[in-house]
Amino acid sequence: MRKRFLAMLMAVAMCMGMTTAAFAAAPTLADEETFGSGVAVWDEEEQAYVAEIDASAMPLGADGNATWSSSNYTYVGEFEMLGNNLTPVKTMGKSGRLMIYTFFSFKSGTGYVVTQIKNASTGKVLAENNRYANGHSPTQWQVDKHGDTVETNVTKGQKVQIFFRILSDTGRFQASRTCFIRYYYSLT
Repeated sequence: MRKRFLAMLMAVAMCMGMTTAAFAAAPTLADEETFGSGVAVWDEEEQAYVAEIDASAMPLGADGNATWSSSNYTYVGEFEMLGNNLTPVKTMGKSGRLMIYTFFSFKSGTGYVVTQIKNASTGKVLAENNRYANGHSPTQWQVDKHGDTVETNVTKGQKVQIFFRILSDTGRFQASRTCFIRYYYSLT
């Protein structure tokens, strides 16, 4: 069932303009071994790393305005972006620690994806994960179990937006570069 879902997901993504798999790379692991901490596995048929997605974890309203209150690791959505992306407003259903987990993949080359949690009313950055500023090496993808994590305290009813931005290997914004993004949240 999971492989059929992944195959269908990839077919839809390719029909929407993607010319390669989201996690394409030369194989370095046996086809049954997991990649990183277990979120992506090598698919011999696709000749690419593919992420395992639990479709039952997809909440209703994930693509638009939503109220977040799950303390579980919860799938929000995925998309291909050009340069940067600001999500629709998310309303916090309870007070607590909001954590955003970001997975990304460039079709070719390496770079960085900056993830920010912003106050939806003011645009103020509440928290940021910037791998370039933190001294990490550029990479073609990030598919570890919890991805790049950014977190901040929020209050019930607070409205936030998640902002993603692509940087080059030297930390410069790349407005014309595309990147595949998948993200999750938890609110504890």
